[in-house]
Amino acid sequence: KRRMNDDDLEFQKIHDIFSPIKDDKEKTLQAGIKFTAEQCQGLLKGGAPGLHFYTLNKTSPVNAILEAVRK
Repeated sequence: KRRMNDDDLEFQKIHDIFSPIKDDKEKTLQAGIKFTAEQCQGLLKGGAPGLHFYTLNKTSPVNAILEAVRK
């Protein structure tokens, strides 16, 4: 039997966060912002020199992410 690796654990975390709210667009958006902000904070703390976002013409979520990261 294969042991779970970090990718498996991350996938499970994503599944656990989003599965219960998959039918609620607003909760999914807010959870996505929170999850992404936490990922960004981890990257920056880990030494990433910066972040780059593709907004796909939806800047509001990215603005919320950046606001959370700056806290």
